[in-house]
Amino acid sequence: MPPVLSCTTRAKQRRIGRKQHGVGAATIAGVFAVNVVTGVRNLIEIWNEPRDRKRRLFHASAMLIAAAGFTATGIIADEAEDSGSGRSLHRSVALGSMGVATVGYLSMLDLFRRD
Repeated sequence: MPPVLSCTTRAKQRRIGRKQHGVGAATIAGVFAVNVVTGVRNLIEIWNEPRDRKRRLFHASAMLIAAAGFTATGIIADEAEDSGSGRSLHRSVALGSMGVATVGYLSMLDLFRRD
C-alpha cells in the first residue's frame, strides 16, 4: 500500500512535476526547432535528387506536421492548467504529435527502402 501523503506534500509534488514537465517541453521545443531548420535545409539541398524522393518528402512532411503539433501543444498549455477538457486536449495533441514524429522517423529506416 502506498504511503498516505498530506495535502501539502501532494501540492509540492504537483509543483515539482509541473516544473519538470515544463523543462521537458522546452527541451522538445528546442530539439524540434533545430530539427525543422536542418530538415528544411536538407530538403532544399536534395530537392532535385530523384532517388527516394517520395520517402524523403513523406518524412519531411510528417516531421513538419509533428513540429506544428508540438507548437500547438505549447500554445494550449495554459488552458490545460485550468480545465479538465483543456488538459485532455493538451494531452491528445501532444500524443498525436509524438505519433506523427515516430512514423516520420520510422519512414527513414532502411527497413522501408526499396533498393
